[in-house]
Amino acid sequence: MERLRRRLAAEGRWRKATLEELEKDRCASAADEAMAKIACLRRLTWRSTQMQSCN
Repeated sequence: MERLRRRLAAEGRWRKATLEELEKDRCASAADEAMAKIACLRRLTWRSTQMQSCN
């Protein structure tokens, strides 16, 4: 019975650590996506200002 408790506790810790890592990866992916969108918007804004200065 004690061995079962230890095993379940270890699995719980493993599951918690795994979920934390998945959350970190998800946050990192969301941050990467946001930075890519910001870079795209900056390029579009820069192009727009360049075109206006030519007129």
